[in-house]
This record gives sequence, structure tokens and C-alpha cells, in this order.
Amino acid sequence: MNIGERFLREREFNLRLKYLDKQISALRIALKSELGIGAGSGAGWSTVTPPLEVVGSAISLAGLGTLGTANYLPGVNAAGNAWEYKQLLGTTNQITVTHAAGSITLAAPQDLHTGAGPTFDHVHLTSGVISTGSIKVTTDGVKFELYENDVPETDGYLKLQNSTTLPGVFGPIFSGKSNYSSIAGLYLVGDTTDDAGTAPIVSISVRQNSTTVVNRPLFSIINYATYRMKVLPLGEMQTLASDRAASPVYCTNPLNFFGYNASKADDAIIYLPPVTTNGFGVVIASPSGATIAERTQFFVDNDGDVTLINNSTNVVANADTDTKLCIGTAAAQEPLQIKNRLGGTRILNVLFWYD
Repeated sequence: MNIGERFLREREFNLRLKYLDKQISALRIALKSELGIGAGSGAGWSTVTPPLEVVGSAISLAGLGTLGTANYLPGVNAAGNAWEYKQLLGTTNQITVTHAAGSITLAAPQDLHTGAGPTFDHVHLTSGVISTGSIKVTTDGVKFELYENDVPETDGYLKLQNSTTLPGVFGPIFSGKSNYSSIAGLYLVGDTTDDAGTAPIVSISVRQNSTTVVNRPLFSIINYATYRMKVLPLGEMQTLASDRAASPVYCTNPLNFFGYNASKADDAIIYLPPVTTNGFGVVIASPSGATIAERTQFFVDNDGDVTLINNSTNVVANADTDTKLCIGTAAAQEPLQIKNRLGGTRILNVLFWYD
């Protein structure tokens, strides 16, 4: 580079340096005006009184006489016209604030990242999805699933879901599944440390608004979509079988079973369920602690006509006779009545199958 080229470059550099110095000076004036420093009257922070002051390389807030209380932060007051100290606070059980040299740390009470395992007393969901590890709640809020992490959902789960899509209706289904022939799809287990007493280990309670059910069946066993057994409101059992043909034929009417045991005084009556077509029964009557005194098998048709089979001496059909066990107290009696007229209290066992 010759002397002439060097002179031109130095001259250009100095001109640029002077230009930058003018730009920096103009920026300083604009900042002072905007921040209310000196005589400027710009917008924004110029409304804050007292103004921000710059002393050498330090910045201080005039009007705040001291640095204030430890761990407080400077800020503008609610009116927007003065500086004040503000305390950065957390929220109980939600956010904690930790002050340290050169830092302020905000934290939750426990880890909440995707790899964490937080503990909660309970979780209430109104919508949305939980799907982590072995728990899933669907977006419509009608299904809850629990399954092993190393087992596909199609091979096993415990599920609570809605049985209907009707709006505003929830009919819960509780189901379990296992794809292994040696393992039950769902075990229902009751356990106890005390085997004394008479209370059942497992109880299923059925009710209508906390009162007795009158009309609907209490319990059923269904093979997919086909009813196989029901428990009726007064305790009768109902079976709905198919025959053993190559293509099994479902029953026309369910077969019902009525089982009854009671101590009945003289002239007391047991009322049997109504019969659709016919029924077959067994009755045993004996004094308490004694050998069997009277017994019979019987048929009854849908009109209440009774036929006795293998009956003992003091059993009559369709008659209200003193000193007798009466299977039907009148001709063509439907529903049928069984009446103790043996002259004293008897323990009656009644087994009755009917449609």
C-alpha cells in the first residue's frame, strides 16, 4: 500500500468514526428525554416521579432513599406515577420463590416434567386426555383404562367406561380382559382377617334411590348379548338356557326357581309366584326338631289346578281342609297358595320351578 492509499483509508475511517460519535450522542439525548433524565419531556417513563438517575456507571431510582428491604424488587406503583419496592411472592402449595446471590428461582412443590412421578391426593378431570404409562382417560371422559406397561391394551386391561352414547346419560361398565386361557378375564376377590360372624365376604347391593327394588331384576349373567340367569326382586332365580342341538335353540320362556323356608303357624299361608304355563314343586312340612311329617310333589297348570305326586296322608290339593297341608286352598287357584292347617306350627321347605 502506498502513502496516498494509506492516507485515503485513514481519512475515511476518521469520517466514519465522527459519524458514529454523532449518532451515539443523539441516542443519549433521546434516551434522557424519554426516561425523564435532565430537561427532556418525552413520553413513557417521563411521567414517573422522581425520575431515573444515572450517576457514572450506576443506575439508581431517585426518591427511593435506600436500597430497600432485602429481596425486594423495584417497580412502578399501581398509579403509574412513582417508584416503589415490590416483593416477589409465591403461592402456598403452588409456587415457591428462592432468592440467592445473582438469581431468583421459582419452583413448584414437586417435579412436574414428563419424566417425573408427582404424587397427588386426587385428580379431577372435566375433559382432556391422560395417557401415560398404564393409565388412560379418553377425551370424551367416558373410559378409564388400567393396564401393564409391558402388555398391549388388546391383551389385557381393567376398564371403566360408559355403556351408552346418549347425551347426559352415564351407564357404567366395569370390565376386565385377559387374552390367556389359563387366566380369568376378571377376578373379584373379597378378603378378611376375621372369619367369625355371618356377614358375607363379598356383597352386591342393589337399590332404587336407596329403597327396595320392586319390578326390575336385581342381577343377571349374560353370555355376550344373551341373558343366561337373573335374580328377580323377591329372590327368585331365573335361567334362560339353550338346548344342545348342533345349532342351539334359545328357550321360549325363562325357567324360574322359587326356594322358600319358613316357620309357619297353623292357618298361615305361603304365596307362590304366578305361573305362565305350568310348574312343578316339592313341599316338606315338619315340626321343629322332629322327623318329616308331611310331604308331596305336585304339578300345577296356568289355571291353578294341582296334581299331587307321592304325597303323604295329610296333604290335599285345591282344598282348604282342617288338619291338612293344603296345596292350593281353592279350585283353580292362581297364583297358588300353600296353607298349613296341620294344627300347629310347622317348618315348611318349598321348592318350585315354573315358567
